[in-house]
Amino acid sequence: MKILRIAWWKRTHRVGGLIEYVEDIMAELVKRGHQEIYFFAGSYDLKLKPYLNEYKENGIKYYELVNSPNIAPERMERPLDECHQKTIERFFEDVLSKVMPDIVHIHELEGLTAGIIDVVKKYKIPLIFSIHNYWPFCSQVHLFDYVNGQICDDYDTGRRCVKCELYSPHMTTGLTKWLRRADNFKKNPRIHYTMIVLYGLAENIFSRFRTYIGTKDKYAEEQAMRYVKRRRGFIEKLNKKVDTILAISNITKDIYVRYGINKEKIQVVYRGLKKIDAIEPKQYRNTDYPIVFGFMGGCASHKGLDTLISAFSRLDQNKAKLVVYGWGNPEYIGKIKAKQLNIEFKGTYEHEAINHVFEEIDVGVVPSIGYEAFGLVGIEFLQARIPIIVSDLCGVAETIEDGKTGFIIKSNDTNALLEKLELFITNPELINSLQKNIKRFKSVEEHASELEQIYSELIRGVEYE
Repeated sequence: MKILRIAWWKRTHRVGGLIEYVEDIMAELVKRGHQEIYFFAGSYDLKLKPYLNEYKENGIKYYELVNSPNIAPERMERPLDECHQKTIERFFEDVLSKVMPDIVHIHELEGLTAGIIDVVKKYKIPLIFSIHNYWPFCSQVHLFDYVNGQICDDYDTGRRCVKCELYSPHMTTGLTKWLRRADNFKKNPRIHYTMIVLYGLAENIFSRFRTYIGTKDKYAEEQAMRYVKRRRGFIEKLNKKVDTILAISNITKDIYVRYGINKEKIQVVYRGLKKIDAIEPKQYRNTDYPIVFGFMGGCASHKGLDTLISAFSRLDQNKAKLVVYGWGNPEYIGKIKAKQLNIEFKGTYEHEAINHVFEEIDVGVVPSIGYEAFGLVGIEFLQARIPIIVSDLCGVAETIEDGKTGFIIKSNDTNALLEKLELFITNPELINSLQKNIKRFKSVEEHASELEQIYSELIRGVEYE
């Protein structure tokens, strides 16, 4: 099979389970004799104008759209460009007509445009769209209202989108292109540092100006309507022009159906990852106190760390310890440390060290207060045979047996979380009991076989039409 795959950038330039998954599955299918072609955007250089960088690496053919007109992640300001952008569509059509794949598989369209879907439909090539997050409905990806710190169930006909555009912590703008161009000067530290400083000053001025303009009634209403058109455009394309939609979890499927996507088109397929395969199961716990709870994923508000710290602060600090892995704002960390709780901020880590990281953790906590399409860290805990406490908004909650391999709690419920934390404090033997019920997760090889079958059935279906 010849597969044209679409996502955003490469693992060398970004982090996260999505890009790891895309690269893992390409490598596995190449190993099985399939042809993998990857079309993506991401980098910017001093040529300024968009162009294709074509090369081959590890058996995969790459077509990188350099200097894409659309910037990612979490692009804002011009929502309709995410539905149609002629320059991007033209470059993509050049690639599509050249390689003529058997199937096209879209994993994400950040940095690109949904107009790619129209181009594929024009050539009548089978098209799969994987939903790993909520970007088709939300430029901020998470369906989370960063202004009010809560789930965004009602976007108020685009008005909430405008507020998030102006006040959310995700400030990716057109000026971000120049920050990425600064990376071309890393070999000259003085020039590199100067460009970053200038970018920071320009971004600060631009943000103030944009906030001033954005609060004007006429702009706000017109921009809100653009977000309405963006959402409607994505829904129409997914319903009418995509052949099959693969959801990463049932909760993700349910949310897409709620927003108007035809449920008959959606299949739920859990994904495998090489880094999960490499995680080793922990030995059974043989010490008493403290019980070490682990949180991994940084201090983003929708991850629920504030809820966890609030619950943890009410525990006996001699019997409990919390370790936090991931990036954190120094000011935020300083405020938590001032409370003199038994909390240790460990910072980031290389995934090669994950088995060492897990040696210390007895119970994993995934307390998200926003929708998590899956919650990969939960699977990592389970793969290490670490029981978890997980929010009911996380897709990973579907993979555990409540009370047998972990516990599911209502999101943003401090008392419910405290109850489960205390349960482990008062019954340390519960950890080993749950560990015995945890099974290994799906491997990347097993998942690749699932995709092969889906691809083959879809190609055969188009041939018979």
